[in-house]
Amino acid sequence: MPDINTINGLTLCDETNVNGVTIANISQIDGVDKSCGECNAIEMVYDAEGCDGACNGEECGGYYVNEVIACPLSVGTGIYNDAACADCAATGFYSSKMCDTACAVCYTFDQGECQITRVTDCR
Repeated sequence: MPDINTINGLTLCDETNVNGVTIANISQIDGVDKSCGECNAIEMVYDAEGCDGACNGEECGGYYVNEVIACPLSVGTGIYNDAACADCAATGFYSSKMCDTACAVCYTFDQGECQITRVTDCR
């Protein structure tokens, strides 16, 4: 079965949104599964309450994102608990400032949408 990346000649997995829909939220089109092949490990601190806790916390946890690791990650990026990028992480605040990638930003994440909804600088 083909993957979404080749439908209508559009390199869909290289786009950030199509017709206003964030690519991270698209799993299939007309029964064709999305298979961009990117699910990358990242260490981040999670805090349910706010960015201060995520940016200054010391307990890094293992997560996965559905894009190439960059600083910062993009709004619309999914954060996952598993290497298949199937199990969305909890709603809350994430930062890798104190972890291995040392990116001094905070990601507001919505589990229902399974995407980063806001990126702000750590204080």
